[in-house]
Amino acid sequence: VVTLQENNGIVLVDLASASIVAAFSAGTVDLEQVDTVEDGVINQNSTLLQVLREPDGVVWIGDNFFATANEGDLDGGSRDFSIFNTSGGVLFTSGSSMDHEAARVGHYPEGRSESKGIEPEGVSYGTYGDENLLFVAPVGLRSCRILSQCACRRSGHSGCPQRSSPLRPGRRAGEPKG
Repeated sequence: VVTLQENNGIVLVDLASASIVAAFSAGTVDLEQVDTVEDGVINQNSTLLQVLREPDGVVWIGDNFFATANEGDLDGGSRDFSIFNTSGGVLFTSGSSMDHEAARVGHYPEGRSESKGIEPEGVSYGTYGDENLLFVAPVGLRSCRILSQCACRRSGHSGCPQRSSPLRPGRRAGEPKG
């Protein structure tokens, strides 16, 4: 899977045959209760409608599902992440929840309110014990959102997160825990 960020597109490529399997728009998202004014105050009371997702990072989370970190580069930034199926259907979108979590724990970048807010850029997927986890990382913040992920490989499963942890502050190498 390849994202075409500035074109708001997603392409599925079969590397073995060097062919395009599918191509579709990443679509738009409506964001409610977001801060859109850089004024030194976090005031999440604005709405942005039909914002292009413009996905940046992408990761497979099963044979038929993938997740995108929707950084957004134009007109307010989409500030979310989404889970798609291979037909281009959106199964889950986080909307403005990452902005809200960042503000709640004191990590919201108010100086980016007019452009991209939390600005999710990277996304990764892995397994710890029996739990499938999705990690969504914003630009320039020492934090990451971690989501417990359904077993997407099971046929007929929606692929949507079962539960989520808040954005968690990260540590630099050598910093003590605590």
